[in-house]
Amino acid sequence: MTDLPHSPIPMTPAGWYPDHTGAPQLRWWDGTAWTDSISDGSVGTPSYSAAPYALRPAPTGVPTGTPVYNPIIWIMALLPLLGIVTLLTLDASALVASPTDPLALYRDPGYLATLALGWIVFGAAVILAYFDRKRLLRDGYDRPFHWAWTFFGGGVYVIGRSIIVRRRSGRGLAPIWLWIGVTLVVTVVALAKVGQMMSSLINSIPLTS
Repeated sequence: MTDLPHSPIPMTPAGWYPDHTGAPQLRWWDGTAWTDSISDGSVGTPSYSAAPYALRPAPTGVPTGTPVYNPIIWIMALLPLLGIVTLLTLDASALVASPTDPLALYRDPGYLATLALGWIVFGAAVILAYFDRKRLLRDGYDRPFHWAWTFFGGGVYVIGRSIIVRRRSGRGLAPIWLWIGVTLVVTVVALAKVGQMMSSLINSIPLTS
């Protein structure tokens, strides 16, 4: 049986190409990698036709004055506040009444409502991220942060989106700071609530002589 020859891997020839960093200049591609040689494209520079096939063009920025914020991203940054509402209304009496029953909380309507609200917030974050990305594309942002990252958490999208917008426009990090502040507040309230529940649970255990 005769072995078929391997197909050669196409290589981009050496030459001057648009800088892969997005800078308004040409950079020398030696056939395998970018070099430190650059040119402003003036007379005397060898001509070029296209960028190396294996390199994706750098994303472009947006004109000065392009909006970086909209109501959608502010709502996403504030979504963790809904956690405070459920934490403050969570009743630990079911757990205190049956401290040895691991399913006691699941029979408490308040706890079930907390779980349901958590899933609602998660779904709302995904939907909001989808429409926020569409709005960024409409405003002219090249390759904005993808909404699917929201499946790892709404905060992931808020952070990633803000960083990408900052790179394209030079500003846009405010939603990150708002989200961090809100998350810290929710964390403090959650720790206080857990401490209260643990204290109630410990006090409900009868002391033995």
